[in-house]
Amino acid sequence: MGGAGDHSWIDEYSKVPPPTQDELDAAYVPFELRDSCTHLLLPLNMCRQDNRFVPWKCTQLRHAYEKCQYEDYLRRKARKEALDREK
Repeated sequence: MGGAGDHSWIDEYSKVPPPTQDELDAAYVPFELRDSCTHLLLPLNMCRQDNRFVPWKCTQLRHAYEKCQYEDYLRRKARKEALDREK
């Protein structure tokens, strides 16, 4: 990985294709977590299970998932503000 400010490794997680409905069902992903970041949640949950939920493991996957969630929030917020301006 790069230096302290280099987050290029996050991009590799964003290139994963979205999971199928069968994969989500097999991984027991609840419906409320099935969003545009689910492709990051599946490997994160597998890593957590493999490492027995040790907090300092899987930090890169967790960071990538949380970043995706935040960016999704910003997109939804911008879309709502645009709709409000149209009214």
